[in-house]
Formats: sequence, C-alpha cells, structure tokens
Amino acid sequence: MDKIDIDHLADLQKLTISHIANHVSVFNDEEDPDFEQYDLALIGIPLDYENPEETNCSAAPDVIRQQFLQLFNWENSLRLIDLGNIRQGESPMDTYHALSVVIRECCESNVVPIILGGTHDFAFGQYMGHGESGGSVNVATIDERIDLRQPDEEIDSQSFLFNILAHQPNYLGEYFQIGYQNYLVDPMTVDTLNKLNFECHRLGYIRRDMRRFEPLIRDANMVSVDLSAIRYSDAPAQRFASPNGLLPEEACKLARYAGISDNVRSFGLYECFIEKDTNGVSAQLIAQMIWHFIDGYYARKNERPYEYSKDYVQYVVELDVEGHDIHFIKSLKSERWWMKLPLHDPENDRPYRLIPCTEEEYLEAVAQEIPDRWVNAFLKYSTAQVKTTR
Repeated sequence: MDKIDIDHLADLQKLTISHIANHVSVFNDEEDPDFEQYDLALIGIPLDYENPEETNCSAAPDVIRQQFLQLFNWENSLRLIDLGNIRQGESPMDTYHALSVVIRECCESNVVPIILGGTHDFAFGQYMGHGESGGSVNVATIDERIDLRQPDEEIDSQSFLFNILAHQPNYLGEYFQIGYQNYLVDPMTVDTLNKLNFECHRLGYIRRDMRRFEPLIRDANMVSVDLSAIRYSDAPAQRFASPNGLLPEEACKLARYAGISDNVRSFGLYECFIEKDTNGVSAQLIAQMIWHFIDGYYARKNERPYEYSKDYVQYVVELDVEGHDIHFIKSLKSERWWMKLPLHDPENDRPYRLIPCTEEEYLEAVAQEIPDRWVNAFLKYSTAQVKTTR
C-alpha cells in the first residue's frame, strides 16, 4: 500500500476541528495497522489498465479524498483509517489479488473497507477478498449496464461479472443488479441472470419506490457502484455519457442503505474519470455517498431476527394452498421485515433461511400472492439443496 498525505490533500489550517480531515487516521506503512481501533477503512485504487494513455480514472482516489476530507463529521465515535493506495502488480490479476488480501484482512478484523476506484473490474478483487474470508458472498451491483460480457483475455470493466460467475471455487450466493437501463442491456443477459434466480431491477422500477431496494442491499455482503448509474448531468466523470440515471439523492440513499445493513462488509465506488469532471461535481457526489454510507454504518442496529426476543414479532400468513404458510418477522427496533424460507441454512445451522423483505411483501402474502423474492429464493436454494444431498 502507498501511504497518502493528508496535509497535501487538505489544507488543515483552513479546516475546523469538525471537518473529517481532523478525524481520520493514516496508515504509516511502517507497521501493521491495529484494526481493533477502527470500524472503517478507506482504500484507493489509482489504476486503470484499460485506458493507460487516454483519459482514465487512475487519479480518482486522491481527488475524491480531497472532497471527502472537507466534509463535516457528525459522528462522535468515528473510527476511520485511510490505508492508502493499492500498488500496481505485474499483471491485473496480481493487483486484484493484492486488493483481495486487504479486503480479507479487513473483513476478518470486522473493519468495513470503502474502496475508491479504479475501473469496475476491481470489483472482482473485492469479491475474491470476501470469498477467501469464508462463506458465500451476496453481491449487489448498482450500474446502468450489466457487465457480463465474456472477456477475450484479461478481465475488464465490462466482463468482471462473468468472471465472478465462472470462478471456481464458487463463492457467489445471491446477486442483485440494481438500476440497469433496458435500452443499454441485451435482454439475453437479463434472461441469463433470471434463470439463475438472481434479481435484476431496472431504473424505472427504482423510481416507483426506492424502499423496496433496502432489503436487497440489506442481504448483500458487498456493494459495488459504477458512477455511470448516476445521471450524466449530475456526475459527468463517466466513461459512457448517458442522459438518464439515478438522481444524486437516490444514489446517496442507496449508499446509506448499504451503510445501515448489518451484512454489508465492503462498499466499492468505481469508474470516476476525473479529467472529465466538470467543476468537480462527480468527486463531490462520491464523497457525499461515502459520507452517507458512514452515517448509515453508525446507525446499524446489529439485528439478529433469528434470536427471538421482545424486539421481534412473528406473523404467520396462511395461504390457500395447504401446507404453504409463510412466516414473517418484524423488528420493533427498526421496523424492518424478513421472510422465513423453510430450507436448511448450513452457514448458520438453522432449519430455515431468512430473506429480507418489505412490509409490502407481507401484505402481498396476506392477499394470497406469494412474493416473487420468496419464490426465487425457494427455487434457488431448494435446487442447491438437492444437488448437495445427491
């Protein structure tokens, strides 16, 4: 890791004690960081293998840091360390591996890394870090496109999802694609993911009610964001200029959903081409998304709904089909909901799985409509269970 210089990035003399710059520790590269002192870590990726001689996003991490350090800190117990920037390996795969090692160390130390990209292919290294730390990995990607193209040789920003799906051993549990735009995506790509019982939700679906995406992100272990998911006029530092996309407030709300999730253990922000950034608004927006993620992190409830207590209420919906009742659990602390799936959960050694959901899905069941998420999860995990027992 290359150490960063806060004095170079922020004029501390012009900032007050309330600015984030005065609340961030910096890894000095001389001894291993004491992760027990921290909750969150910044990791920069000042690399772009795809556009080495063109406008690229290798300068993004430090410019985003500059904007982030100038924001005000509202969290009295903020414990944030900047680990610096990933050094370039001899090959892209070496660099993905270096990132995965840092991600793994953070996860195993209960420190949540915030990754400042870099091109979106580094999400593969982010994923590998989770997989190598043990257990399955639920992935949520916020992007206007679905990066499932089969690579010619090396992984790139439009093919990393293919490599995640094809990687052996397979760590992938759930996959959620959020905010894609139909006219930018081959329908066969969506069909492929749907056949795997993964969830793909287009931009228009988000616009109807953003609250329905909180359960998806709550179920994810890692979240990656491509800047192109945001409307070009609000974030011009994009590889592909497109007039449609998430609004800034929607992007910040999704970032806070990721922060408040007890399951999310890393948050990656990719594809910021700083040389295209008009008046620095893209870097400012990413900095504000990081701020909202951190704000959400310190609002976590550490909920464990399978541990029955006075903090949870269970509802049983009797369906017209005999023997197919659905159990719901509601938290009285956060008013969040879960559905019970009557299939064994080997990771937690329970006779059922918990699927995050919304109150609307509970009301669907009351109206005798089985929620799509329940059906998809049942098909996915019942098929996997049959394969395991053979």
